[in-house]
Amino acid sequence: MENSDDMQGVLRRIKSLRFAIGTGPRATDRRSRLSYIPDRGAERQEIAEFFEQGLHFVGDWHSHPERHPVPSGVDDKNIAECVRKSDHGLNGFLLVIVGTWLPPGGWHVSVHDGTDRHRLNAQCTGRD
Repeated sequence: MENSDDMQGVLRRIKSLRFAIGTGPRATDRRSRLSYIPDRGAERQEIAEFFEQGLHFVGDWHSHPERHPVPSGVDDKNIAECVRKSDHGLNGFLLVIVGTWLPPGGWHVSVHDGTDRHRLNAQCTGRD
């Protein structure tokens, strides 16, 4: 089954992002092997609660049942809409897709600016 949800993060250095919280999936989300429909009301509530704790929404993650995941047209449309409709001071939101292969090759990591997707070079450092 696909999994998904949003990420709240704290910027530690200009070139790295440390994730403090990765939420979901929830019992109220609808999932199948090839799709995921989140409970948007629950997402908005989580984002507001984390914001009160000083954590900011920085993007979404979900899984794809493939070794080397590639964002679908729906993925691009959803993250672009999220960037455009959200009240934030960021240049874009992260989109992380976890495939069935080990990272970094089994992950897709990009930033979407509301118009275009910009692929990032994900690396595993072994540090926590």
